[in-house]
Amino acid sequence: MGVYLLHSSVPLVRSNGAVVRHYLGWCSPGMLPRRLHEHETGRHSAKVVQAFLEKGGVLSLGNYWPRTNRYDEKRMKLNGHLVEKCLVCQLEALTRTWMEMTNRAVSESEFDDLLPELSPCDPPPQSGTTTPRDNGSWAQPPTADRT
Repeated sequence: MGVYLLHSSVPLVRSNGAVVRHYLGWCSPGMLPRRLHEHETGRHSAKVVQAFLEKGGVLSLGNYWPRTNRYDEKRMKLNGHLVEKCLVCQLEALTRTWMEMTNRAVSESEFDDLLPELSPCDPPPQSGTTTPRDNGSWAQPPTADRT
């Protein structure tokens, strides 16, 4: 036997305001593909799965625990915290964190101080006080004061 966790792309909201995105079920060994097909086609009696499908939700396999049974499923349901067990939710949270970090780095312009003020491809300043070097950078001409 095995216990599986379904994740819906569309959340449901209960009358008490609780948000539901997951369904926990069990199946016999080797029957997971058939069980998932039953859920997707609406041939399963779980009302929450039917509600997900009626709202236009797409069901994804959020996790699977082989060699577990109906009693493990009941225990997991009672313990709750399905979001923490769902790999889809974990991936979404990591993606959100990465996007926030990237946006913050770009908006704070953390890398602006690392850029040179004048790159080798830029034209020399108009004052004529610099000369090109062999490596492409620009240098002040030598003066009598410098040795």
